[in-house]
Amino acid sequence: MGRCFCSGPNGGKGLLIPIRVQECDLQGLLPQVIYVDLVGVTEHEARARLLAGVYRGRAKPRTKPVFPPSPRSVVNRPAFPGKTGRSIPVKWLVVIAAIVAVTIVALYFRKPLIGNLLSSSNSTAGRPSSRLVLIFSDTTRSLSEPEIKKVSSLTADIIDSLPEKTQYAVYTVQRYVSQPPLFPSGFVPELKTLSDRSVYDNQKATRRTKIEHDIDELYSNSKYKDASDRTCILNLLPFIQERFARMTASGDPSNHEFEVYFVSDMVENCDDTALGRIRMDDVHMRDLILSYAEKYSDGPNLSNVRITVIIPSTFESNHPFDPKPSTNFLKAFWRKIFFRCGLKEEWFWDQKHIDWISNGELPDRLRQPS
Repeated sequence: MGRCFCSGPNGGKGLLIPIRVQECDLQGLLPQVIYVDLVGVTEHEARARLLAGVYRGRAKPRTKPVFPPSPRSVVNRPAFPGKTGRSIPVKWLVVIAAIVAVTIVALYFRKPLIGNLLSSSNSTAGRPSSRLVLIFSDTTRSLSEPEIKKVSSLTADIIDSLPEKTQYAVYTVQRYVSQPPLFPSGFVPELKTLSDRSVYDNQKATRRTKIEHDIDELYSNSKYKDASDRTCILNLLPFIQERFARMTASGDPSNHEFEVYFVSDMVENCDDTALGRIRMDDVHMRDLILSYAEKYSDGPNLSNVRITVIIPSTFESNHPFDPKPSTNFLKAFWRKIFFRCGLKEEWFWDQKHIDWISNGELPDRLRQPS
């Protein structure tokens, strides 16, 4: 052992391989000897250390390294500074070119198309979110049978022309105060698909038939009865304010547009009104009626309501009234009444706040295609 230690005290030749198997103090020359330490390791790790200690060859890889393919290690060449390496798709180039072309044409013809689009979007942003409509259809004896048919068709036409998301109700001007409305609460749905439109077209046809039947029946019943105590238009005005209040009870009234349609000849024949007895069928009373209108002081506030009057006129000679009140007389009376309901003087018959249509046709805003 001494000869082996002397020939290679550091274990370089492998003649002597010391193995440490338990804790001990190395004294003398032993601390200078390279040994295999198996103290405190697992069986697997001890086996690996023992085999590595016995092997005395060079510590080199068993396989030779791969020869470098090229002097450069970077596969892709970097892009020149400022170049993104991405191109704009052709479809976006076409869109950009189209926008530029439209803008040039618009400027050339002095038609700011983009500005109009922006202004229209801004105007709709501040507009009320929904529309509430009340329709009052006359079924009284002051109308002839052809005029009653006109009332039916106009009532249906108005509802059919209302825009989507409009809430409406239809009431009749006739004898009985307790008479239920034709449509207490209707709603124009949002038509997103062709199927939706087809379903709603069927609903419109059914609704029109019902309106024609109900109005004709109400007119036939009142035709053979005393109509002196029937519901009159003057007594409907406070009801308008009350009905709109109920329709907006769960929301902010400022978020709604309010519209009222009178499909009527606007001939007031009522014995019990806020002005007392009003009989426009009495020729001798008409001058007094205009003076009565000056005293109307209990009217509701309708300043935020758009009012449209449509006279269901027809070309016929056989009329219940002879002579019938003139259009100028009717306008003068209702102008005084509406003025005392909060409508301003400059609003009368301007087609924006108050519209009076004497030819039995829909207003232009409803006849325009949607």
